[in-house]
Order: sequence, then structure tokens, then C-alpha cells
Amino acid sequence: MKYRAFLAIYPSPEVMKLLGKVMQEFKNSSLPVRWVDKQNLHITLKFFGMQSDERIYEIEQTLEESLADAGPFVLKLNGVSIFPEKKPRIISADLDSSPELIKLKKDIDANLARLPFVQGDRRSFLNHITLGRILEPLAEDKKKQLLEKSMTVGWEVASMHLMDSDLSGTSPQYSVLQSFQL
Repeated sequence: MKYRAFLAIYPSPEVMKLLGKVMQEFKNSSLPVRWVDKQNLHITLKFFGMQSDERIYEIEQTLEESLADAGPFVLKLNGVSIFPEKKPRIISADLDSSPELIKLKKDIDANLARLPFVQGDRRSFLNHITLGRILEPLAEDKKKQLLEKSMTVGWEVASMHLMDSDLSGTSPQYSVLQSFQL
């Protein structure tokens, strides 16, 4: 079997609820955006692409090693942004910089680099939760409305999840392949 795999952190239920309210406010203002389903909101730490059962097993083993000494840490939302800057395509909930997350990401990447089928990241890691994908250019007043949204709430991250993404329907369906407690 093949899996379209990625490593994810999910927000707490309280943060998910807040993000759902924020997205509903934006939906009500008729922005040209395809919003992420609330249950799919997450931070992607690493995308693995299509992988076989055997490779998923190797990824799981490597992640277990990488996370063996990791403990829980706190992440905090700090607002909304759009990116990339020139032609924005993504609306995201941004997070404060987290030294614990940055160190953990580096450790995970270093250990995964030993696996010949795991590619390095093409872009630098951007700590965010995708809320929606912009379908057509936004007017300046709509951009301003998005960027003015303030969110200051945090949650304790106590687990990470190796996920499978099924893109065959109208919206992605995610399922947990393996969970890792911190």
C-alpha cells in the first residue's frame, strides 16, 4: 500500500474552536478563499510524499528515535498572515517562534536525512497553520481585514502524528498512521 505521508502537530480542541470561529468570520465576508476543513487544521513539520509500507515503517522507527527524549512544549498563536508576499496564495494562523519546536525540527530532519528516500525540505520551515487557499487576488481592504485579526492563545504540544493524506475526494481526508507522545 502507498501513503501520502506527513508529520503533523494538531492544535488543542480550544485552539481548533477559536480557529473555526475566525475562519467563519472570514467566510462571512465573502473572501475568494477555499477554507481548510476545521478538523484538518495542523502544522506540517515534514512532508514525505508517497511512501510504501516498508518506508513508512522506517520513517516511524526514525521518528521514534528522534522524539524519544522530547518533552511537551507550548506553542502560541500570534495572528493571521498571508503569503507569499508578492502573490499571496495562503492565509495562515501564525505562531510565535518556539526554540523547542525549532530544535525538535532540526533533530527530526537530521535523523530523517539518514533515510535515502526522504528528501530535504525545498523551503525553510515556516511555523504556521494553513487556514485557506486564496483563489483570486485580494483587494487591499480585504488583505487589511485579514492581517488585523489578533489571536493570542497557546496550547501544550504533547504529541505529534505521522499522517496519511487521501486527496481523492472533494477535500483531503487525513488519517493517523502513528502517534508519538512527547
